[in-house]
Formats: sequence, C-alpha cells, structure tokens
Amino acid sequence: MKRTRFGNPPSTMLGLTLIELITTLAVVAIILAISLPAYSTLGAQNRMNSVANLIVSQLAVARSEAINNHRATVLCPSHDAHTCSGGYNWDVGFILYHDANRNRHKEANERVLRYFNPEKPGISVTTTHGRPRLLYHPDGSARGYNATITLCHSNGDIAPRTVILSNSGRVRVSDTTPSGAAPSCPS
Repeated sequence: MKRTRFGNPPSTMLGLTLIELITTLAVVAIILAISLPAYSTLGAQNRMNSVANLIVSQLAVARSEAINNHRATVLCPSHDAHTCSGGYNWDVGFILYHDANRNRHKEANERVLRYFNPEKPGISVTTTHGRPRLLYHPDGSARGYNATITLCHSNGDIAPRTVILSNSGRVRVSDTTPSGAAPSCPS
C-alpha cells in the first residue's frame, strides 16, 4: 500500500466535498423555512396564554380582597392608574379598588389597591358591553350577569380566547363564548 507523506493511506482522508456541503446547507435551510413560522405562532400563543393567566390571577386577587376585607372590590380598565376609563378596552391596564359605597364608580376617597398593565403588545383585551367594571361582593360572588373578557391577537393568526366570569365569582378560560359560539374580535 502506498503511503502519503503523513503516513495515512489516501482513502482515510477526512472532509466534505463541495456537493455534500451544498446538500447539507440546503437541507438545513429547508428545515428552518418550515419550522420558523411555527415558532412565531408558538410565541404568539404563549403571549395570549400569559395575558389570560394574568387576568385570571387578578380576578382571583380581586375576589380574595373582597372576601378577606368584607368589602366590595372593583376591577376596571384605567389609562392613568388612578381612575376608571369607563370603556371596555382592558389592554391599556386596569385597577383594583375597594368600592366603599358600592356605586361601582371610583371616588376620590377610594384607594387604588393595585394597578395592572398587561404589557403584551399585539393582544387586545375587551369585556362584554355593559360590563366596563367587574364587581366582587364580600361573599366572593360577582352577581349581576356573566362577563366575558375576549382576548384577540392583532394579526388574527391566533384564535381568540375568552375569560369568563360567572355570577358565583368562578373564572374560567375558554376558546368559546359562554353560549358555545366562537368569540369574535373587533375589527
């Protein structure tokens, strides 16, 4: 057997040919092209779930405050962290306060207990019309009528989710409205 200058036979030389290298790069490019959109969707879905979980946890805090302090508490959207905005758009932030006179309006003497800002760009959060405020009674109930909080992704790639608050104060996250219909997002 003929030996090379370094003592190895020519058949054991290591390396890739140009064709092998181009083929490998093409396979990697195809795999990336297929998987990157899935990662983008996964990230958007995680942001949507994060906002839903934030809302559920803050509703639990509001209910706990009402029960523990034997006072009605209110969650409402707020642009300035001090007053209720009166609208149905919650993605700007929302406040929690004790409603001493139970009129569902934030008075100057009613201290804000917490301010929450979802800070999740691209996700709109709105409540059903007629429910610009969510009131918990000292017994933990949310009497009045059910409220549905709808979460929508800005580009529409992610299916909308709902956070549903029942009269008993129970909260659940769903892919449908309380009637079982698909939630609709404002355009």
